[in-house]
Amino acid sequence: MGFYDHPIVDNNSKRSEESVNVLRPLFSRKNGFIFREENPDYGVDVDVELITDDQNVSSWKFAIQIKSKEQLKIITERDEQLISLPFEVSRLGYLSRRAPAFGLVVAYGETDRVYYYDYVENIISRLDNHPNRVGWRDQETVNLLFPLVLITDQEVAAIHKKMLTRHENHARLISEHGKQFNIPNLQYVQENPGKVDFSDPKQIADYLIKFGSYLVTQGEFSLILGLLGRISQDVVNNSLDLVFLSAITYTQTGSVTDAEYFLRKINKRTSELSDEQKGIIQFSQLRVAFLKGDVNYKTFLEKISTIKAYVKDPENVLTIEINELFFQLTDSALNHDIDLNSRDKIDELTNKIDQADLNEGMKHLLLVYHSENIQSYALEIFLHFYSAYQMKLSMNIEVPTQARIDYANLTIAMNQKAMEIVHKAYVHAEKEDLKLLKATAAHNLGKFFYYLHYYLLMQGIGDEPELDEGRVKHYRVHQNFSLIAFNQFRELHMMQNAHEALTLAYDLQYLCLKMHLTQIGPKTAEELIEMVRNIEAECDLQPWHSSAEIMIAGIESRKAGKSASMADLTDDQITFIAKNALTAYNLPAERLVNIIAELKTIQIFTSKCSNKNIELKFNLLHHQNNETRYANPPEFILRHKTLNYETKPSTDIYLLLAQFKHLL
Repeated sequence: MGFYDHPIVDNNSKRSEESVNVLRPLFSRKNGFIFREENPDYGVDVDVELITDDQNVSSWKFAIQIKSKEQLKIITERDEQLISLPFEVSRLGYLSRRAPAFGLVVAYGETDRVYYYDYVENIISRLDNHPNRVGWRDQETVNLLFPLVLITDQEVAAIHKKMLTRHENHARLISEHGKQFNIPNLQYVQENPGKVDFSDPKQIADYLIKFGSYLVTQGEFSLILGLLGRISQDVVNNSLDLVFLSAITYTQTGSVTDAEYFLRKINKRTSELSDEQKGIIQFSQLRVAFLKGDVNYKTFLEKISTIKAYVKDPENVLTIEINELFFQLTDSALNHDIDLNSRDKIDELTNKIDQADLNEGMKHLLLVYHSENIQSYALEIFLHFYSAYQMKLSMNIEVPTQARIDYANLTIAMNQKAMEIVHKAYVHAEKEDLKLLKATAAHNLGKFFYYLHYYLLMQGIGDEPELDEGRVKHYRVHQNFSLIAFNQFRELHMMQNAHEALTLAYDLQYLCLKMHLTQIGPKTAEELIEMVRNIEAECDLQPWHSSAEIMIAGIESRKAGKSASMADLTDDQITFIAKNALTAYNLPAERLVNIIAELKTIQIFTSKCSNKNIELKFNLLHHQNNETRYANPPEFILRHKTLNYETKPSTDIYLLLAQFKHLL
């Protein structure tokens, strides 16, 4: 440049300045941040420091790297819209080394003045798992993919919370384990030598107030309960944080009496709770009410929809949605009204958990909870189709081979999907030593195996006892999973869950002995029952009755020709039979009431009349074709065989019975 030339402000510097200035108001001191541009910039544009308690400069930082484009490129992958952004691999590597918070990558669209973001760890994980990004770490540039999440005030608050938690947990990690790796801990040298004195009630209380929510997330309920037991009741009751922690801990561990006590306490202070905390407390109350039997499936569904409005935290939102879907599916099953489109809801929630901004352990745990929805749905499809199939066979209605294959494949695919999710979670839990995840995954592995064989036997499939070494091996493996779950839950002080895992171990042992003539397990049936009864007495749980014993007794009665009488059927069972008939005949839904009326008439006649000379006869003219079948309320007559007397047709069975009242 010559003497009279002016320095040039190039376009890149203008764009960089604009993108930084757009972010500055959001990451302001008012919002809990100190926003500092890096100069010179060797890997990040902005170094952000966190402000704690609205005033304290913390020295805890995270990085923001901004990438500007005149127009951001948006692509669609697997039905999801994503931003595709070229990025220097070296800069991503630099960000990945800024532990513990790492930072954010921000995509700024200059034309629309919009800015999206994602966390560094999510971006790297997405690249590592992408089938078309193999070897990306050795490239100079790579196209990043991340969701269309705008930076808003709400998102900024979530970022502050997440980064603060990371630094707090990192400080705790150094405090507790730094000495093992020759890392000095200087933060609390004068007040505290770097470790909590668990003989000091005040330090315990402070520790639980600070880290209680983290311990709940990790499932460390045994530790929480042990520490709460070292604090006086007055100290707990005078702390909103400790009352809240006690309420959710006792709810999670199934200690209904203690949970109700602390829920009553916290309800007197709801004005001091955040919306998120209110939602958690309402959900806990609903869970306790359901455990007590005070709330049915329908009421649960109605109330849970109102709770969702309070909850914003991704983990809590997903937990509620998993429960909501579970109760929807359960309610449908109880009403014998299986919605085959529920698979879309299941897949949608599975993908939502996969994409959630949560650590891998928590994702696995939520997926294990959700796997119960998947497996339950698979079994309901099986029961729905098999019952309808049996009904059609009894009516000589042909079922196309392809329809049978389609239903079988759908059931197998859903059941296999549930098992794969749980097995992956179990492997991850073993590797990372995650007790709650390991316990829950092990329990589900045993439970899913048991339920599948239970329902097969209920339908009379493979109910002839025979020695099968391969099957015995599978029973042994899955009973071992249930015992692993029992021991893990007991360590976590989740005694209701431990009780369920132990009863499952018994049921698997009993079923294997009856169906494959082989005793399995390290303990006898008598020893398992004694352990079950001890837990019930210790934890004030309702006495348990073996579903395997009840089912085997039913099979033996069925084989002995002792079928259930029509008079013994419940209204739900009659509705179930009627809906299967409706499906078998492919009739309009409005005719269900007439099928139920026919079945109820048979039931009333069976229960009221024991005279074998009196028979109930049907008017079968309406069965000539589907246009007339059950189109009108069914008519009946009563006939006396020896007297050769019969009534006039009527839809009222009580009117007909009255004409034979002295002969019934």
